[in-house]
Amino acid sequence: MLRVPIKMAKPGMKLAAAVHHPHRPDQVLLRIGFELDEKAIERLSDMAVAELWIHHPQLAFVSRYINPHALTCQAKLGAMVTQLFDSLEMTKHLQLEYPVYRSMVRNLLDKLIEDPKAALFIQEINAVSQPLMRHSVNVAVLAMLMGLKLDSYLVDQRRRLPANRAKCVENLGIAGVFHDMGMLQLSREARERWREEHDERNEEWRSHVQLGHEMVQGVLEPSAGSAVLHHHQRWDGSGFPEVDSEDGPHGLAGEKIHVYSRILATADVFDRARREGNERLKATSAPQEERPAAPNVIALSRVLAPEVSRRLDPVTIRALLHIAPAYPPGTVVTLSDGSHGAVCEWHPLEPCRPTVQMVGDDFEKNLTAPDNERFDEEPDCMDLRRRTELEIVETEGWDVRNFNFYAEDETTFALTHMQPESQTEKAA
Repeated sequence: MLRVPIKMAKPGMKLAAAVHHPHRPDQVLLRIGFELDEKAIERLSDMAVAELWIHHPQLAFVSRYINPHALTCQAKLGAMVTQLFDSLEMTKHLQLEYPVYRSMVRNLLDKLIEDPKAALFIQEINAVSQPLMRHSVNVAVLAMLMGLKLDSYLVDQRRRLPANRAKCVENLGIAGVFHDMGMLQLSREARERWREEHDERNEEWRSHVQLGHEMVQGVLEPSAGSAVLHHHQRWDGSGFPEVDSEDGPHGLAGEKIHVYSRILATADVFDRARREGNERLKATSAPQEERPAAPNVIALSRVLAPEVSRRLDPVTIRALLHIAPAYPPGTVVTLSDGSHGAVCEWHPLEPCRPTVQMVGDDFEKNLTAPDNERFDEEPDCMDLRRRTELEIVETEGWDVRNFNFYAEDETTFALTHMQPESQTEKAA
């Protein structure tokens, strides 16, 4: 399997994962095994499908990182969110069948738990065409994946609860789905201004957290509702909404912020960084929903930048690095010596030094090779942790040489049970 940008798709390539309909995410548009032709490629491009999973005879083992059942649940959740948000935008009245959404989130969570090897964020739902809906589902999936990695941390941070309840991330996923619902209560002009400027000082935009909380209060569980309200709180106290105290109004800081809100904050910042990372396309006529997300490595490097990372719980940042590969398996990359490879294994402790399988300059020809074609040479695998003189310089058509980041030692990105540098009281 190989992740192929739609612009690289060629007739004769066979799909290794289903493609869902852009406006009806629960409907499969093209099934696994479909052989692409020029008409299908043109149609997918017109529908703003950004990438495809293509069968590659030498990369079949990449499929272990793909959970088709989880992707199906993810697509169904996207369809439900799209329907709800479309209805809400027209009526401004919330009619939320909470048990239905809870059941869908639980099903998705079960699929993620069943297949830990494939419990990675390596593919968003191409089928969800609206940015807000796509962002909401992405954040929900990211938050649950992070929560599963942080089970002992959740127990530590929620000491008032029994351990089995403390580490349950179902309500975290539900909060992710609805965290930006208040955006639909803003004027269209305010939303467009936010998409173009991303000015977090804008008071009208800031009001979306209170508006969203009012909409879900009494509907969602208290922990989920609180996370909706506080997902823009920041570790250093620079977030919102402000709370009153003897020292005057200020944002919450450190462990005074509920751990759900801290996880959502990191997931939210990362997914927005993927979208904001495509700045080079803003000058084009392509609408925002048709601009492809920047590669994970660019978004992760922005999250790790000091001006951003100091605002996020450091434990949640490490969890993010363990579920969102800088270079996801199946991604085509170009190395600094000009050679081409496909990522076949990733290493969370060295996110930008994966193992790549060399595919040669004619790798595109192999994507249309018959299943029974024999290859005379076994492909070479290269572990970039042992070839430090090389680095990845291009992926998905992006120059990424300035975005790679490397561990200082084996503990730099280790996901151990860390105790954050905060003496503030824990939120239950």
